[in-house]
Amino acid sequence: MSSTKRKMQRNESDSVFIEERNAYICKTCRRVTLIVHIHRGTTPFLIDCEACGESAQSFMYVLPPVLSLPQGFKALEPTKEWYSPIFGVSPVAYQHTLRNMKLSDGERKHVEMGGLLLRDRTDAKPIRKKIA
Repeated sequence: MSSTKRKMQRNESDSVFIEERNAYICKTCRRVTLIVHIHRGTTPFLIDCEACGESAQSFMYVLPPVLSLPQGFKALEPTKEWYSPIFGVSPVAYQHTLRNMKLSDGERKHVEMGGLLLRDRTDAKPIRKKIA
């Protein structure tokens, strides 16, 4: 069997997965904020820099290798996570849940359109994607 065919028949346990990550860079103070996804959804192009409060711009999910190494390699750890405040909420309770959350009108509209919110990193499992 050729080496190409052997590579195509690798076991799932041979696969390499990485966390779904993005980073934002502040053009004012040069701080990079690394963020992991724990739910799927839409994220903004700009966020407030956690260091100086100015606008930080998305890397658009094109990260330098040091920010997105596979598990088992030493990489920078995310300080924030994108999450859905309505993840797991039944369709019946959806509007009631949104009304009771302390969200700005902009945040509420963002969540209604499938958007995620940002919070400090918890122990929630991140979304992982297969890269090999």
